Amino acid sequence: MLLENAVKHNRFSSEQPLEVRLAIERDTISICNDTHRTIPSNDSSHLGLKNFDERYRLIMRKGIRVESASSRFTVTLPLMKAS
Repeated sequence: MLLENAVKHNRFSSEQPLEVRLAIERDTISICNDTHRTIPSNDSSHLGLKNFDERYRLIMRKGIRVESASSRFTVTLPLMKAS
């Protein structure tokens, strides 16, 4: 869903590809992409991320963290601890 979100909100081409990075740390996973917006961020309703956060909270009891800077967009998800 987060990869779909990156594709939906950014323009890209073979000359300027969309680079998505995945980082796993001790108890989180982060998905980050450079931003080349197709629509201004203030025109987006962010309903997809809100819905994703609500579903994630139901399962994990923790929400997602969204960081949006002028050139980078990152979503961090808490991971479930193995028993």
